[in-house]
This record gives sequence, C-alpha cells and structure tokens, in this order.
Amino acid sequence: MLLSEAPGQRLRMGELADRLVFSPSRLTYQITTMQKRGLVAKEACPADRRGSEAVLTAAGLLALREAAPHHLRSARTHLIDDLDDAEIACLTRVFERLGRRLRADRTASSTPADTQGAH
Repeated sequence: MLLSEAPGQRLRMGELADRLVFSPSRLTYQITTMQKRGLVAKEACPADRRGSEAVLTAAGLLALREAAPHHLRSARTHLIDDLDDAEIACLTRVFERLGRRLRADRTASSTPADTQGAH
C-alpha cells in the first residue's frame, strides 16, 4: 500500500523500512519474496546508484486493488464492527503512541553511537 501511494510507486528501501518499522534485513526478505511473485521490482535509485528502491509493478498494483475490498471487509468483520466509538478512539490513541515509540526506537538504533574519549 505504501508503494502504491508513493510518487512513481517507488520508495528507497531505507525509507520503506522506516515507514513499516521493519529492520533492513526483514524488509529485504519481504521485498525478495514479493519480487519472486512479480509484485515489486528492486531498482537502483536514479539519483544515487548506491541505493536501491522498491518499485510496485503493474501486477502488484492489480493484486493490491483486488485484495483491498476483501481485506477491508475482513478487518471490519473481525475487529471494527464489534467496537464502539470510545473503544475505537482508545485503540487509535494506543496504536498512535506505539507507532511513535517504534519509530523513535528504530531511529535511535540506526543512529551511530557517539564517539567517546576523543581528545
């Protein structure tokens, strides 16, 4: 879904990992699996050949469009329809807070440690 909404239906691998709160190795595994199914391609970044981008293929976009109504119906049936407005608001607050923490943890773990003892 993130790729379908991105400009050119492509994102740098690092940015995609950050948005999904995935480790780089987990994202690489997922992208490789999706490549084998023809849903995404992995291409060199046009602006920086050292980096790579995940690119949604036409087959991937079609699969997403076909799955969306079924996914929405399933989520509503198994989760949303049984909750009242107060419960949905509570879940929203919880998931937003957890998402902020996960993103902060991910950013902190990818930041190089400060050099200590340099004089």
